Amino acid sequence: MSFLQLLAPSCTPKSLAGTIFNALKTKAAAADTAVPTANVDGMTHETSNGSLESNGVNCSTSVNGSNGVDSSSVGSQMEKFSLSVRRAITDSKPVMHSYVCSVVNKKGEQLYALSEGTLSQDSNTEVGFDAVYGMASLTKLMTTVAIMICVERGQISLDDDVAPILPDLCALPVLDGVDSEGQCLTKPRTKTITLRSLMSHQSGCGYHSSPPLARWVKQNGKTNSVFDNDFEVMKTYPLLFEPGEGWMYGSGTDWAGEAIARINNTTLEEFMRSNIWEPLDMASTTFHPELHPGMVDRLVAMYERRDDHGLERGAWLSRIPAQHDCGGHGLWSTPRDWTKFLSMVLADGGSILSKPSIDEIFKSQTIGSSDLQELLTGPLRASLRSTVDMDAGRIKMALGGPLYMDAIPGRRSAGTLQWAGRPNLFWWIDWAKGVAAATFTQVISQADAKFEGLTSEFKMAVYAEFT
Repeated sequence: MSFLQLLAPSCTPKSLAGTIFNALKTKAAAADTAVPTANVDGMTHETSNGSLESNGVNCSTSVNGSNGVDSSSVGSQMEKFSLSVRRAITDSKPVMHSYVCSVVNKKGEQLYALSEGTLSQDSNTEVGFDAVYGMASLTKLMTTVAIMICVERGQISLDDDVAPILPDLCALPVLDGVDSEGQCLTKPRTKTITLRSLMSHQSGCGYHSSPPLARWVKQNGKTNSVFDNDFEVMKTYPLLFEPGEGWMYGSGTDWAGEAIARINNTTLEEFMRSNIWEPLDMASTTFHPELHPGMVDRLVAMYERRDDHGLERGAWLSRIPAQHDCGGHGLWSTPRDWTKFLSMVLADGGSILSKPSIDEIFKSQTIGSSDLQELLTGPLRASLRSTVDMDAGRIKMALGGPLYMDAIPGRRSAGTLQWAGRPNLFWWIDWAKGVAAATFTQVISQADAKFEGLTSEFKMAVYAEFT
């Protein structure tokens, strides 16, 4: 069964999904009785009466036999993880209000899926694979695939000078220290900006919160941010360094998305719809949810969590409506759609990209011999701690995200690609072991140990059960 068939909403919602935790319903269970094995159909959650229900993702078991795994073999690792998720949601000081995750293999078969919680703390509507999330930096992988489509068509190469396409970007100066009064100085740019440098964060394009740029923003009275989805704002921010002479996480992928639109004389939305979303039947992915009937009603609310004081309602990172289609952070999508997309990348590009293009996405792009840990310093290192495993061996930057060069026995393979989005969204693709996974929530928290722990537990469970 293909992943398009598997994730088609063909089941009646709330069909019986089987039992993960009969022990939760059986108070008289013997103390030495093992927790029953899982039989997970579709996106499952425990209802108020302790039963499990499907959100209509599929009618067959989501624990697939392609890796020698069947529904009777889902063991304690996944069961413990799902209990951890439930506790994180129901705690008196909750870590999050909802959580969805999924695991797929190279055949596009769904190995595991779980959903817990509601669209907001004030809502009774349960989340599931059709809940709509602000995807934040998960957008970057989608834009990377779109860029490689343009490269395959011969419209541009990764190493072409983008000045003819993005003259407004290439007109920007470069920050050049400060004067005796602490005022930011700039100088003309002299090095070439390419798509490769934009997508690997080596172009000098930063975010407004990058320390050197934050000083310039304050001194120049700027009130808007890159996340306002407004290219007129990005056209005013200087580069942090000469292209190719440093690394800084930033807005390069937004500019790469703008290049796609200009090369094809269309919008990034239209290009992605025609070349990625429609071929993969991704019906709920867009930069403009307000234009799609019913999508706004399925939005998962954004929350903030600080100092373990519980959740406070926050604002979505991207505007609705958005002024521009921003390829670095502007997408809205669902777990159903994103799982299809990850399956395509894991399956060597499927009908969307060629194998050589997928190989390029998984190739180290870091300039010189430096590992990413050496390039991540100061506040940036702290802010990315929950998304980059700093102590996990050598890490390089690929076009699609951080590339982990060293294997962890019993877990990740060398060459695994992963990245995250600011509201504690996360994905990884382990090409060698043939699995990809993603987690979805909408909680902004800085270097959050509880989310880090939950993500680590999920990873360990995935590798214990499905590889």
